[in-house]
Amino acid sequence: MKPGDIIAFSGANLISDFLNCVTYGIPRISISHVAIVADYGVAEARATLIFESTTDNYSPCEIRGIATRGCQAQFLNTRLLNYAGAIWHYPLATPLSQAESEALTAYLVPMLGTPYGEIAAFRSGGLGWSWLEQKIHGPANLSSIFCSEWAAGGHHAVNRLVTDNIGKWNPNRLIRHERHHGILSPPMRLK
Repeated sequence: MKPGDIIAFSGANLISDFLNCVTYGIPRISISHVAIVADYGVAEARATLIFESTTDNYSPCEIRGIATRGCQAQFLNTRLLNYAGAIWHYPLATPLSQAESEALTAYLVPMLGTPYGEIAAFRSGGLGWSWLEQKIHGPANLSSIFCSEWAAGGHHAVNRLVTDNIGKWNPNRLIRHERHHGILSPPMRLK
């Protein structure tokens, strides 16, 4: 795993099934959750972590040391052991430079602890909802954040994703768009 890569999840539960249905995915096959990879720390103390906004992980954030419903950082192995469902690794087609990696971390770390954005996640659902959300509410409001909004924001912060509103990206849409535009390479199944 390298900074900027995406980790995609397909949950084996009714919430994930519902998310796939409203985002034009196939339940238990398509993507219902995403996380973005980034480095944190310096020199020998540097760790590669996944940054995700979620409500279903009860492990403490590796950086803040407390469990939260929202933005957190975890070791991938922790999530592999505790996640009920499939997990894929989508590498960036072109790895980040050191400066881009640092910019990604600088974008992600200040948002740790931000609550999960249930309403915004719902609004990102289908094409009509995200279009309507953008017209009514304008650009994304980062007082609460959902998973693909944070990942899209990370890719936007390092100039990989061109977007006028990071809040319009649901997990399936983000992965499809970034694969289609050559931002992400084909996935490798992890679990």
